[in-house]
Amino acid sequence: MKSKLQVKDITGLTGVDRETLRFYEKKGLLPKPVRTDSGYRQFAPEVVVRLKFIKLAQDVGFSLREITELLKMGQQKAVTRKDLKLIADSKISSIDQRIASLKEMRKILVDFSSRPLSEYKKSTCSILSELNFTEG
Repeated sequence: MKSKLQVKDITGLTGVDRETLRFYEKKGLLPKPVRTDSGYRQFAPEVVVRLKFIKLAQDVGFSLREITELLKMGQQKAVTRKDLKLIADSKISSIDQRIASLKEMRKILVDFSSRPLSEYKKSTCSILSELNFTEG
């Protein structure tokens, strides 16, 4: 791999587009790139690894704020497997809560959708009145 990579190299290797690169730079997820005399950004090869980590972390449910914290932790020598396990366990718990919430939302919508059409109010349909959130 070359000593410095251009934006097109980074986008080709990671699938992250130019605007996302700029966004990650602004958010501090990526180090500021070196600029050529003509103003083109050049990145260290390590940026590819970092971007792949960011994408993977997003895919498993971490927010950009959480990813920023993970990257900071990664720079610390004292991070242990136990620390990482606690983070993973916490994310699993959060995902489990979201799954339960999504299942409840699905149940409400299935109940609503499975009602015979004759049960729907004849007047103008308002989703709030039809779902009738005030009833228990």
